[in-house]
Amino acid sequence: MADERPKKPFGGAYGIWLAENRAELRREVGPGRPVTEVSKLAGSRWKALSQETKALYREKFEQAKAKYAEEMRQQEATSQKKGTKRKAEKHCKKDNVAEKKYSLIEVEVTQMSGDALASLSLLGTCVIRDVKLELERQQGIPHQQAQLVVPGAFNKLEDHKTIADCGVSGGKLPLILVRNSGFLPSKRFDGSLEGYVFKLGDQGLGYYIDS
Repeated sequence: MADERPKKPFGGAYGIWLAENRAELRREVGPGRPVTEVSKLAGSRWKALSQETKALYREKFEQAKAKYAEEMRQQEATSQKKGTKRKAEKHCKKDNVAEKKYSLIEVEVTQMSGDALASLSLLGTCVIRDVKLELERQQGIPHQQAQLVVPGAFNKLEDHKTIADCGVSGGKLPLILVRNSGFLPSKRFDGSLEGYVFKLGDQGLGYYIDS
């Protein structure tokens, strides 16, 4: 909810006096009477006041103006601080994203069995396809047969997704290599895998293509 703006005083000394006496003037005029009658009565009463009394209300009006100016100054200062904080947070988020994308990330790839397969140092701007191609170069695994998933999630990562957007933590990204074969050995159930069912079959415990 936006902060309410301070109420600006108006009407000069007469306005201050009227605000203090409006309720009494209305009672004197009586219920249901036109507002113009209240205004006429107020005007005549104000004219009848002594200069000393009017001077007091002029002073009250000056005090009200000074208070309004100070409240406006404080509100603007608060708004500027909030705006600066929002900008700083926005820039900080952008800087963090940029830092991830343009920093080297250690991509640690393991097999379904839990055995380490490869440790790759890649820029955060690299995509999953780049990881597959590097695995093909180092390990001889055809990239067409490779799927990469994040441990615990087991959602297949799309080739176009940058590694910086795959859940990097502490400059590292753990990935599991899933081969597109009929059987993926696994010592335990690590979550559902699209197109596979976990069971103990004729090739042992692991993930089998769901046919």
